[in-house]
Amino acid sequence: AIRRIIDRYLDDDFNAKTNEILGTLTGGTIDKSAVARLGCKAIYEEYKSKYPDLVVTMENSQRAPLYSGEITYGKLYKATPFMNSIVFAKATGREIKAEASHNSTYTGDKETCATLNDGEMYTIGVIDYLYFHQDRHKNCNYFPSAANEENILGIENDFPVDITARYIKNRLGGTLVSSSV
Repeated sequence: AIRRIIDRYLDDDFNAKTNEILGTLTGGTIDKSAVARLGCKAIYEEYKSKYPDLVVTMENSQRAPLYSGEITYGKLYKATPFMNSIVFAKATGREIKAEASHNSTYTGDKETCATLNDGEMYTIGVIDYLYFHQDRHKNCNYFPSAANEENILGIENDFPVDITARYIKNRLGGTLVSSSV
């Protein structure tokens, strides 16, 4: 009975998507932290023109490394399995620095998150789980500025795995070198 349920989802479309070749990884394995950095850079590159004040992208949804050789959508999905939306919002430098110490980031044209001013507001791109995270009292505790809806610039229903897949395939031309991640 369980097999019949699973087989309903393992159709030809699913197999085609899972086996889609995105490119090749050379130079060795990239650990899940490097996969996260790759995802952050992909999000930054994908949305920088839509959100021109974007300073940093952040996520933590990676759960497995990528190994040298062929990269398929299925392998990338195994490394980045969560279907988080991307929130673009204003957050304080203090909030960004606190979360950057626990999560992967990409800062584009800024050297590091450490150079941000604590009280200044910056545009960030972050997975919805992190941005809207709440403590047991239902207070936004990772990004307290999320309590003010005016700080939300947009929410993109585009998942990190798909953004990263497009980045590898289209922007990197299918060539990923472990030392460049």
